Amino acid sequence: MDLTAVLWIAFALSILLSSFVQSAMGFGYALVALVALTQFMGVREANLVVSFSAFVPIIYAAWMNRQELDRRLFGICVLFSALLMPIGLYVFETISADLLMRGTGVIILLLAVDGLREKADRAGSLGWNRFWAAVAGGASGFMTGAVSIGGPPIIIFAAKQKWSASQFKAFVTMFLLMLTFFKGAGVVIAGLLTKEILIMAAVSIPFGYIGGWLGDRTTRHIDKNQFRRIALMLLVAMSVLMIFRGSPGNS
Repeated sequence: MDLTAVLWIAFALSILLSSFVQSAMGFGYALVALVALTQFMGVREANLVVSFSAFVPIIYAAWMNRQELDRRLFGICVLFSALLMPIGLYVFETISADLLMRGTGVIILLLAVDGLREKADRAGSLGWNRFWAAVAGGASGFMTGAVSIGGPPIIIFAAKQKWSASQFKAFVTMFLLMLTFFKGAGVVIAGLLTKEILIMAAVSIPFGYIGGWLGDRTTRHIDKNQFRRIALMLLVAMSVLMIFRGSPGNS
């Protein structure tokens, strides 16, 4: 993959924007980065770049909200995501990139619309939440392995809880951090990592930090109900774009 000076600038701005969204909303790095990066590289290359460039912005967002984490449900999500991620990696290697992108968009759209239709869960049943934590974790692990977009199921799950914006971001970002580590290890084991991908991931570090800092400052005092609706509407917009755009031709 040969990048000119203009494309390197576009890459840096893509990382900056993606990191801003990640820190502001607690998710969205992979969604924004994939849409932006596939303007000038194949979806499989973009998928691998996202897998490694995501570390800095997600670590930053997770660290800023770490005290608010619900550890009871977090462990369940992580366990089931680890179990299903290998299946997603297999799918990534065997199914058309265009089909993966459009199919993921449809799933995200359905989940987001359902989240907007329903109010946050007020019952708070521990057993029920544990069940849905397992479902959301497994779905996120599979989607991370297949298309590097593992956030939507966890976002929908978190949006149904009676959590503040800080609690929401803590849960989602800590989970995405675990997924990022799992995906990175899976890519290395599968022999998909290249020198070019590592260089782009290294270049992304300062832009990821700056975007994360700006995003955290922007949403520090946002109302939790408004935050929830913004998060779900952002998912709807991104999913529609993925469905209609699909994968670029050089996938």
